[in-house]
Amino acid sequence: MVLHSLTKFMGGHGNSMGGVIVDAGTFNWSASGRYPLLSTPRPEYQGMVLHETFGNFAFAIACRVLGLRDLGPAISPFNAFMILTGIETLPLRMQRHCDNALKVAEFLSNHPKVAWVSYAALPGDAGHALQQKYCPKGAGAVFTFGVKGGYDAGVALVSSVELFSHLANIGDTRSLIIHPASTTHRQLSDEQKTGPAPARMWCACPSASRMQATSSPILSKPSPSCLAEPGLVEAQTENPAGAVRRGFVYDQAIIFATDLLPLSVMP
Repeated sequence: MVLHSLTKFMGGHGNSMGGVIVDAGTFNWSASGRYPLLSTPRPEYQGMVLHETFGNFAFAIACRVLGLRDLGPAISPFNAFMILTGIETLPLRMQRHCDNALKVAEFLSNHPKVAWVSYAALPGDAGHALQQKYCPKGAGAVFTFGVKGGYDAGVALVSSVELFSHLANIGDTRSLIIHPASTTHRQLSDEQKTGPAPARMWCACPSASRMQATSSPILSKPSPSCLAEPGLVEAQTENPAGAVRRGFVYDQAIIFATDLLPLSVMP
């Protein structure tokens, strides 16, 4: 039996909440006597034994006639439609998520202001061999990295991003970043928050048109990002009038995570 969240990768667009239970239908619910809900008479259904009546499909039926009746977790038709529509593009989205995350992780692992990067797809990562064995097509879209400069550097990073959203959730088409020490793990002591500031990054797969619109302001002015290094990345975009604009991107790590426009690393 497998439980999946449909809210994250499955739906993939952050517009619906849901979950799914996948039951293989091969388990004998009556053999051990440990599942009386399915193997003993149900008084609310005139003494029906769900496993005797429905066989190995009993758990799925119980979810409906017991869980749904008592708790009411019924997804709306529109949310079901949105999730099913998202599932149609799941393979395409996941491959782009993984490809983008690997590019950003590789870039950050060589950046002088980054102390470490934890991502299984990197050859030097402790989990790389297992990733190649079990997930050869990609290691997912989430990774963590440590920013040199401690707590203040982590706060400065998430405060200056423009293409990433500062949010804790994952799994949709928006690239996200969060600094745990100042948000989800703020209750930790100062001693526990010393050293390179860890940040969690989620790399999404936005459209090229969206990236053109969001990257133009960054091309026109420097960013205060603590990862900024003038001249590290050169980017080229075409505005609606057709004129090509060239400029140096300061938030190179953020651009690299999501941009579908031509980017080339400068020496």
